[in-house]
Amino acid sequence: MLQLHFSNRYEALTRLLLGNLGDGAGDVLEPVQIIVPSRAVEKSLTLAIADVTGICANVRFEFAGCGARSGASLRASATPRRSSRRP
Repeated sequence: MLQLHFSNRYEALTRLLLGNLGDGAGDVLEPVQIIVPSRAVEKSLTLAIADVTGICANVRFEFAGCGARSGASLRASATPRRSSRRP
C-alpha cells in the first residue's frame, strides 16, 4: 500500500521511515519499496537503515519518475492505436 508523508525536514521523514520499517508488518520475503528523488537520498537512507538495523537488506529503491513512466506506458500499450492517416 502506498503511504505518503510530508515534511519540510528530511530528518523527520527519515525517523518516520525507520519507525515504519521496524514495525514488522508485511511479508519478510517481499522487498520493501521506497521511492526516492535521487541517488544521494538513496545512499543516505541506505546508511540510516544500516545504522539502525545493522544491515540494509531486502529494500528496493526506485526513482520518483520511473513508476509514473512505466504506469503510463502500460496504459498506452493497453489502448488500441489508430493511425492519424486516412486510407
